[in-house]
Parts: sequence; C-alpha cells; structure tokens
Amino acid sequence: MLALTAIASALWWSAEIDVFAAGSREFVLILGFAALGWVPAVLLTYLAGRRWVRRVHAAAWVAVVVMVFVPWHPRKRFVRDLDSLRVGMTVDEVETVMGRYVKGRGPQWQLPAGPGPRVLGPGEVRPADEQAALDAAVRAAYDAYEEPEYPGGDERAHATGTMTYRWCDNSDWGQVEFRDGRVVHVEFLPD
Repeated sequence: MLALTAIASALWWSAEIDVFAAGSREFVLILGFAALGWVPAVLLTYLAGRRWVRRVHAAAWVAVVVMVFVPWHPRKRFVRDLDSLRVGMTVDEVETVMGRYVKGRGPQWQLPAGPGPRVLGPGEVRPADEQAALDAAVRAAYDAYEEPEYPGGDERAHATGTMTYRWCDNSDWGQVEFRDGRVVHVEFLPD
C-alpha cells in the first residue's frame, strides 16, 4: 500500500511540474525534475517485490511521459500555440493560431484618467470621500475597457505594435510584436 501511495504522490508531483513548465521545450529537464519525485516510489516499488506493483509503476511512468508531450492543460496549449508563432508571420496567420485567446491587458490593468491618487504613508487612511471618488474612477476605467483589435483593410498588412494575448484573465501573457504587418518578436511572460 505504501508503494501505491508513493506512486500516486509521484504522479501528482509530475503533473504539478508539467503545468508549471507549461510545455517548455526543455522536456528533458522537466522529466528530470519529475524523476526527483519518483525516487521514493522507485525504492518502495522494488522493496515491495510484487510484480503487480512494478506494473503499476511502469504504467505510471508511461503516463508521465505522455503527460509531458500532450497539451492536456490550457496553459500548455497556450504556450504551445504561442511557441508555434514564427518571425515573418502575418497578422492573419497569428490570428488563426491565437484568435481563441483573450487579447489585450484586460480591464483590471486600466488606469483612471487624470492624476494618480495620493500616496499614503504608513498607518495613514484615505478619507471616505476621497476613497469613494477613487473607487468610482477605477470602476469607470474598468467599464470603459474595450478589447483591442488589429486594424482592418490595407492597414492590417502594415500593422506595427505589440499585441498581448492571455490564456485566462490575469495569468501568463504572450506578447507578439509586429512591424509592417509581420511578426518580429514573440515572448512568453509567465505569471
């Protein structure tokens, strides 16, 4: 029973590392880290000396190898799609790959118009009326957010700038930089 618990723990450890690495190209390194979690499982499996425990252990290793190569988590799919973008691709080609993801920084990153709020010192509390005005300005900026779009028509072929993609609301950004309608740089910004 202890061997099975160690194998289950090692599978969990491997899944956590796999999501953290998110489909990184350094899969050998990922497997190496996963192997650290397997040391107790290996020892207990072979100390148990039962053939069925060894088979379960071998099947678990197969599951880990498959887990590394299959994009089973949304974060892995996002990183894989972002990683598939190549320098020289057009805006339309990028949209074909990344179109299902959220574009832009998102409303939570919008700053209210006007001067920034007064910085408070240690232990200082903002007056209620000032806090209410600040909350209203932040809410207005949040509500006014519109997801960015690429230009249309002839301008699309000459788009210049950076488009940010996200696989979920506030985590793991991918930035694609365009110059004259072509990709010049792709970067993954992990959370």
